[in-house]
Amino acid sequence: MSKLKNLQTKYSFYCDENFPIPSMMYMRKRGFKVVHCIDIKNLNKSDIWQINFARKGKAILLTNDFDFVSFKDKGVNIKDTGIILFNSAKPLDTNKLIDKLIKYTLKNDLQLSDQVTTVSPTQITQR
Repeated sequence: MSKLKNLQTKYSFYCDENFPIPSMMYMRKRGFKVVHCIDIKNLNKSDIWQINFARKGKAILLTNDFDFVSFKDKGVNIKDTGIILFNSAKPLDTNKLIDKLIKYTLKNDLQLSDQVTTVSPTQITQR
């Protein structure tokens, strides 16, 4: 199995309402399992509710909401899930960051669960 195929089958992703729908569709076209909160009518829920929903579904939460960056530091349990925060405002920029994260993850065997990963145009960091 290729590293990309392994990554596609290893993780499921759940997008909160701040994550652009075109970027969610981009990930689906790339072969990833992705559900957007709009698909299942999970709008206007708290950030804690969203991360708990992702955990129950064993999914990594995708967001552009910087409120999530300090969750782990505040003691919010992200075990059995993870958060990926994309530092971008436009879907095309988010798509470029998705490609950057995939490439970086494949090269470095980056672990996405149990982490808060921030992806910006200049760097990828984990807490």
